[in-house]
Amino acid sequence: MSAYTMRRATPADLDAVMKLLADRISWLHDRGSNQWSTRDFRPIMTNAIASGQTWLLWEHQTPVATLSLTSVGDPDFWSTDERATPALYLSKLATALNQRGRGLGAMLINWANYYAAQRDVPTLRWDVWRTNDALQDYYSRIGIQPVRIAEVPGRWSGAIYEVSYQASRQPSEIITEGAYGPLAVLDSQRKEPIDLGVGITDVDPHEARPSPHTHKVAGLRVPCLASPDAETAHDLVVSGADDHRILLYNPGTGWRLRDFYSHPIARWVSQPQLQTGQLYHISHETPSNGACRITLNGDIDAWHVTA
Repeated sequence: MSAYTMRRATPADLDAVMKLLADRISWLHDRGSNQWSTRDFRPIMTNAIASGQTWLLWEHQTPVATLSLTSVGDPDFWSTDERATPALYLSKLATALNQRGRGLGAMLINWANYYAAQRDVPTLRWDVWRTNDALQDYYSRIGIQPVRIAEVPGRWSGAIYEVSYQASRQPSEIITEGAYGPLAVLDSQRKEPIDLGVGITDVDPHEARPSPHTHKVAGLRVPCLASPDAETAHDLVVSGADDHRILLYNPGTGWRLRDFYSHPIARWVSQPQLQTGQLYHISHETPSNGACRITLNGDIDAWHVTA
């Protein structure tokens, strides 16, 4: 089997993405399915590409498949509780017609799951048109069953899928271009806070039971735990062992920090390059000189500015 290269799509790739989708829509139509034929996808894909959600799979110089990934779940299909947990949502997966029989569909799902798992997100979700029995049968053949069938008025989709793996391997046939790494070093101040369960309160360093040294991150604001709906917010306080990563994601209801704060971040004023739908991490590192470095990490691409 040929080696493939996965690259994040750029605005210049819009026509290639649309051709893959149009060819698949025509193929479905010839087989009696109206999937994807009820609206114009070009504006949708233009926005998806602009926010870094869409990928293209290349064989040499030819695009042979596309898919999109976002952390934002569709509220028609996923409950509030489901969307409150970190997940990536897969959509607009289409392969070139001349690639049939090469196992690209399963390979792309494995790739998407690996991409999520490498970013500390163990769950991959997607929805399929309820009338597309052939595609649902395909997923059954590769061992994936729908979680449920959601009957939503005005929506054709509704066969809901979810896969969660504790560990996932990069498909050996796919080479992924692009790096996940530092985007900006965040300003911080050394503090000795204690969390009383109602927000962050500073303590006297000479107190009998001071907490371990932590750092306050300027610019990243989180709500007070005592009153998460209040406008008052506190600077984020980061602590923990070196190389610890806190997942920063937006499920469509505001930026959240996994396993740190359960409520959306009140304000994010210092990092305007953040894209809704993308995954980021706040990492804490103490170099040998004892200074603290707190870094915003993410995919480095044309939509981000590295500080």
